[in-house]
Amino acid sequence: INLSVKFYLLLLPTMLVGSAVRWYRFAQPEGKVVESFVALAFFRLFETFLTLVLGLGFFLISMQEAIQVSLGWVVLLIVVIVLVWVLITRFSLPIYRWIRERTGSLPDRLYLHPILDSLEKVLSTASSYADMPASGLFLMIGAGILSALAGITSALFLAEAVGINLGFLEMGWIQAIVSLASQLPFTIGEGLGVREVTLVAVLS
Repeated sequence: INLSVKFYLLLLPTMLVGSAVRWYRFAQPEGKVVESFVALAFFRLFETFLTLVLGLGFFLISMQEAIQVSLGWVVLLIVVIVLVWVLITRFSLPIYRWIRERTGSLPDRLYLHPILDSLEKVLSTASSYADMPASGLFLMIGAGILSALAGITSALFLAEAVGINLGFLEMGWIQAIVSLASQLPFTIGEGLGVREVTLVAVLS
Protein backbone atom coordinates (compact mmCIF):
# COMPACT_ATOMS: atom_id res chain seq x y z
CA ILE A 1 0.00 0.00 0.00
CA ASN A 2 2.81 2.40 0.86
CA LEU A 3 4.53 1.65 -2.46
CA SER A 4 1.27 2.39 -4.29
CA VAL A 5 0.93 5.69 -2.42
CA LYS A 6 4.50 6.71 -3.28
CA PHE A 7 3.88 5.89 -6.94
CA TYR A 8 0.69 7.96 -7.21
CA LEU A 9 2.30 10.87 -5.38
CA LEU A 10 4.77 11.13 -8.26
CA LEU A 11 1.91 11.56 -10.75
CA LEU A 12 -0.52 13.58 -8.62
CA PRO A 13 1.56 15.14 -5.85
CA THR A 14 -1.04 15.89 -3.20
CA MET A 15 -1.48 14.42 0.26
CA LEU A 16 -5.18 13.91 -0.44
CA VAL A 17 -4.35 11.47 -3.22
CA GLY A 18 -2.12 9.44 -0.91
CA SER A 19 -4.79 9.35 1.79
CA ALA A 20 -7.43 8.37 -0.76
CA VAL A 21 -5.28 5.49 -2.04
CA ARG A 22 -4.73 4.19 1.50
CA TRP A 23 -8.43 4.55 2.29
CA TYR A 24 -9.42 2.66 -0.86
CA ARG A 25 -6.92 -0.15 -0.29
CA PHE A 26 -7.88 -0.65 3.35
CA ALA A 27 -11.61 -0.61 2.61
CA GLN A 28 -11.43 -2.77 -0.52
CA PRO A 29 -11.15 -6.34 0.89
CA GLU A 30 -14.28 -6.29 3.09
CA GLY A 31 -15.95 -3.04 2.11
CA LYS A 32 -15.36 -1.43 5.52
CA VAL A 33 -15.31 2.18 4.36
CA VAL A 34 -16.11 3.88 7.68
CA GLU A 35 -13.82 1.61 9.71
CA SER A 36 -10.94 2.29 7.31
CA PHE A 37 -11.46 6.04 7.59
CA VAL A 38 -11.42 5.83 11.40
CA ALA A 39 -8.24 3.73 11.33
CA LEU A 40 -6.43 6.22 9.07
CA ALA A 41 -7.58 9.19 11.14
CA PHE A 42 -6.42 7.51 14.35
CA PHE A 43 -3.07 6.64 12.77
CA ARG A 44 -2.56 10.29 11.77
CA LEU A 45 -3.45 11.46 15.29
CA PHE A 46 -1.15 8.90 16.88
CA GLU A 47 1.72 9.66 14.51
CA THR A 48 1.48 13.39 15.24
CA PHE A 49 1.25 12.77 18.99
CA LEU A 50 4.29 10.47 18.97
CA THR A 51 6.28 12.99 16.92
CA LEU A 52 5.46 15.76 19.41
CA VAL A 53 6.43 13.65 22.43
CA LEU A 54 9.71 12.39 20.95
CA GLY A 55 10.65 15.79 19.55
CA LEU A 56 9.99 17.54 22.85
CA GLY A 57 11.89 14.86 24.76
CA PHE A 58 14.92 15.05 22.45
CA PHE A 59 14.91 18.86 22.63
CA LEU A 60 14.76 19.07 26.42
CA ILE A 61 17.43 16.42 26.93
CA SER A 62 19.76 18.03 24.37
CA MET A 63 19.29 21.45 26.00
CA GLN A 64 19.88 20.32 29.58
CA GLU A 65 22.94 22.51 30.09
CA ALA A 66 21.39 25.57 28.47
CA ILE A 67 18.03 25.48 30.24
CA GLN A 68 19.02 23.34 33.23
CA VAL A 69 16.37 20.66 32.89
CA SER A 70 16.98 17.34 34.60
CA LEU A 71 16.28 14.03 32.92
CA GLY A 72 13.71 13.24 35.60
CA TRP A 73 11.60 16.26 34.62
CA VAL A 74 11.77 15.23 30.96
CA VAL A 75 10.54 11.72 31.81
CA LEU A 76 7.79 13.19 34.00
CA LEU A 77 6.67 15.52 31.21
CA ILE A 78 6.48 12.66 28.70
CA VAL A 79 4.51 10.55 31.20
CA VAL A 80 2.06 13.43 31.71
CA ILE A 81 1.61 13.79 27.94
CA VAL A 82 0.94 10.05 27.63
CA LEU A 83 -1.63 10.25 30.44
CA VAL A 84 -3.33 13.16 28.67
CA TRP A 85 -3.49 11.03 25.51
CA VAL A 86 -5.14 8.20 27.47
CA LEU A 87 -7.64 10.64 28.98
CA ILE A 88 -8.46 12.01 25.53
CA THR A 89 -9.11 8.57 24.06
CA ARG A 90 -11.18 7.34 27.01
CA PHE A 91 -13.03 10.30 28.48
CA SER A 92 -13.04 13.24 26.06
CA LEU A 93 -16.09 12.12 24.06
CA PRO A 94 -18.35 11.41 27.09
CA ILE A 95 -17.34 14.72 28.65
CA TYR A 96 -17.97 16.56 25.38
CA ARG A 97 -21.43 15.03 24.98
CA TRP A 98 -22.25 15.81 28.61
CA ILE A 99 -21.33 19.47 28.04
CA ARG A 100 -23.39 19.65 24.85
CA GLU A 101 -26.43 18.25 26.64
CA ARG A 102 -26.09 20.85 29.40
CA THR A 103 -25.63 23.73 26.94
CA GLY A 104 -28.50 22.79 24.64
CA SER A 105 -30.54 25.77 25.84
CA LEU A 106 -27.98 28.31 24.70
CA PRO A 107 -28.90 30.52 21.71
CA ASP A 108 -28.58 28.55 18.50
CA ARG A 109 -25.72 29.72 16.32
CA LEU A 110 -25.49 28.16 12.90
CA TYR A 111 -21.78 28.86 12.51
CA LEU A 112 -21.03 26.71 15.57
CA HIS A 113 -22.63 23.57 14.18
CA PRO A 114 -19.86 22.65 11.69
CA ILE A 115 -17.19 23.24 14.34
CA LEU A 116 -18.97 21.20 17.01
CA ASP A 117 -19.79 18.39 14.60
CA SER A 118 -16.18 18.21 13.38
CA LEU A 119 -14.90 18.17 16.96
CA GLU A 120 -17.28 15.34 17.83
CA LYS A 121 -16.06 13.30 14.85
CA VAL A 122 -12.44 13.75 15.90
CA LEU A 123 -13.22 12.74 19.48
CA SER A 124 -15.23 9.76 18.24
CA THR A 125 -12.25 8.63 16.18
CA ALA A 126 -9.90 8.84 19.17
CA SER A 127 -12.31 7.25 21.63
CA SER A 128 -13.03 4.30 19.33
CA TYR A 129 -9.52 3.03 20.23
CA ALA A 130 -9.98 3.43 23.97
CA ASP A 131 -10.56 -0.32 24.42
CA MET A 132 -7.47 -1.39 22.49
CA PRO A 133 -5.65 -4.19 24.36
CA ALA A 134 -2.52 -3.09 26.21
CA SER A 135 -0.37 -5.51 24.20
CA GLY A 136 -1.55 -4.00 20.91
CA LEU A 137 -1.04 -0.46 22.20
CA PHE A 138 2.51 -1.16 23.37
CA LEU A 139 3.31 -2.91 20.09
CA MET A 140 2.03 0.11 18.15
CA ILE A 141 4.01 2.55 20.31
CA GLY A 142 7.17 0.43 20.07
CA ALA A 143 6.91 0.15 16.29
CA GLY A 144 6.35 3.91 16.02
CA ILE A 145 9.39 4.67 18.16
CA LEU A 146 11.60 2.25 16.19
CA SER A 147 10.44 3.84 12.94
CA ALA A 148 11.23 7.32 14.28
CA LEU A 149 14.68 6.24 15.51
CA ALA A 150 15.46 4.69 12.12
CA GLY A 151 14.49 7.96 10.41
CA ILE A 152 16.69 9.96 12.77
CA THR A 153 19.64 7.62 12.17
CA SER A 154 19.20 7.91 8.41
CA ALA A 155 19.07 11.71 8.57
CA LEU A 156 22.15 11.71 10.81
CA PHE A 157 24.21 9.83 8.23
CA LEU A 158 22.95 12.09 5.43
CA ALA A 159 23.92 15.19 7.40
CA GLU A 160 27.35 13.78 8.19
CA ALA A 161 27.89 12.98 4.51
CA VAL A 162 27.63 16.69 3.62
CA GLY A 163 29.73 17.86 6.55
CA ILE A 164 27.00 18.76 9.05
CA ASN A 165 28.03 17.40 12.44
CA LEU A 166 25.05 16.94 14.73
CA GLY A 167 24.35 14.68 17.66
CA PHE A 168 21.56 12.11 17.73
CA LEU A 169 19.51 14.18 20.18
CA GLU A 170 19.73 17.34 18.08
CA MET A 171 18.74 15.46 14.93
CA GLY A 172 15.85 13.96 16.88
CA TRP A 173 14.06 17.25 17.53
CA ILE A 174 15.03 18.63 14.11
CA GLN A 175 13.38 15.62 12.46
CA ALA A 176 10.29 16.20 14.61
CA ILE A 177 9.99 19.82 13.43
CA VAL A 178 10.44 18.82 9.79
CA SER A 179 7.91 16.00 10.11
CA LEU A 180 5.28 18.27 11.65
CA ALA A 181 5.89 20.98 9.04
CA SER A 182 5.43 18.47 6.21
CA GLN A 183 1.97 17.61 7.57
CA LEU A 184 0.63 21.14 7.17
CA PRO A 185 -2.66 21.06 5.23
CA PHE A 186 -1.41 23.27 2.37
CA THR A 187 1.64 21.16 1.53
CA ILE A 188 1.80 18.93 -1.54
CA GLY A 189 3.61 15.69 -2.19
CA GLU A 190 3.75 14.91 1.54
CA GLY A 191 5.51 18.17 2.33
CA LEU A 192 7.58 18.46 -0.83
CA GLY A 193 9.32 21.84 -0.71
CA VAL A 194 8.07 22.75 2.77
CA ARG A 195 10.07 19.88 4.23
CA GLU A 196 13.28 20.96 2.52
CA VAL A 197 12.87 24.65 3.34
CA THR A 198 12.15 23.84 6.99
CA LEU A 199 15.17 21.56 7.19
CA VAL A 200 17.49 24.20 5.71
CA ALA A 201 16.10 26.89 8.04
CA VAL A 202 16.49 24.77 11.19
CA LEU A 203 19.96 23.52 10.26
CA SER A 204 21.08 27.08 9.56
